[in-house]
Amino acid sequence: VKAFHANIDPALCARECAKLVALHHAHIVDSFGIAVDGAKVALLLELADCSLAKFICDPNVPFAVLMKLMRDVASGLHYLHTHEPAKLLHLDLKPDNVLLFAVGADGDLSRAIAKLTDFGIAVDTRHTMTQCAGGVGGTAAFMAPEQFSKKKPVGPKNDIYSFGVMMWLCVTKLQPWDKTTLPQII
Repeated sequence: VKAFHANIDPALCARECAKLVALHHAHIVDSFGIAVDGAKVALLLELADCSLAKFICDPNVPFAVLMKLMRDVASGLHYLHTHEPAKLLHLDLKPDNVLLFAVGADGDLSRAIAKLTDFGIAVDTRHTMTQCAGGVGGTAAFMAPEQFSKKKPVGPKNDIYSFGVMMWLCVTKLQPWDKTTLPQII
């Protein structure tokens, strides 16, 4: 269950749910609908074991296992970028937004499956290739430089840049832009 903050626009919740319900792919998290209780809104998702953030910088995780999980991420991205009729851009790809399933009780990732989640700022390329809805959105350390500008177009390249930052994490085990302030990143 993904609970939304009480002050968030219910229309935003419905938009994310509608995007997810229309997606059917082995590497996209399954959505079962939306639950509303007064001002409380939640998105009902399949239950994950954890996110990729837990393991991506762990030196004990074999590189080959991380590459298998990153292939899953790439497969999910390819689906998003090419799925008809609504090609989507994720625009907030990062380890926290990659959920892991079938993780062994001892943290064994040999059978783990990675699935993309959190489509709150995703955009439909049929309606916009010029700007993110409402301007800048995403997580600064994983964003392509042009994503910081309201004037520059966004496209699949933005998600590919974020994917590249995640690959860099797999190799270096270093957090991107560590000890850097947001204005310095921008």
